[in-house]
Amino acid sequence: MAGVTEPQTSPPVRVRRAGRQDAGAIAAVHVAGWEGAYRGMIPDAAFEPRTIERRTAMWVQLLGGRGDPVNGRPPWVAVAQRDATTIGFVSLGEARGHVVEITALYVDPGSWRHGAGTALMKAALAEATARHCPDVTLWVLEPNLRARAFYERCGFTDDGGRRSAGEGWPVELRLRRAP
Repeated sequence: MAGVTEPQTSPPVRVRRAGRQDAGAIAAVHVAGWEGAYRGMIPDAAFEPRTIERRTAMWVQLLGGRGDPVNGRPPWVAVAQRDATTIGFVSLGEARGHVVEITALYVDPGSWRHGAGTALMKAALAEATARHCPDVTLWVLEPNLRARAFYERCGFTDDGGRRSAGEGWPVELRLRRAP
């Protein structure tokens, strides 16, 4: 029919557990996600050390079994892919009691609002349930209204926790999703 445009549908998002071979793709999403989400919210100097090369080295270490330098344990990490291209990732930290923390959830800005974040969140919440951790927390920058709205749609609420990375940085809010 002339003048009518068919809605475009994106190929489905596939989520799977990440391995060491995913380090470079995760690093690229990590850097792009940081740039897209935080430019103008945090000091410009914070972007300089966050190169794909440095993030790749970090993710190789984390996914290679050597684990987090703080606790020595590898995180649980999953990637979201569309047509075999990594467009996002999520990681869970070590469980403390019955609480687990989502330590990172990033989607490439070109894929925002196309289902990858939701798919990654569902996978992280399923992993938390499998670990018998009904409470899930995460930290979000107070001025990051887009992320805060997403987390609220996923059932997270502000639990009153606050922290700051230092001078010039906005406050981070701790959000919690309780059973």
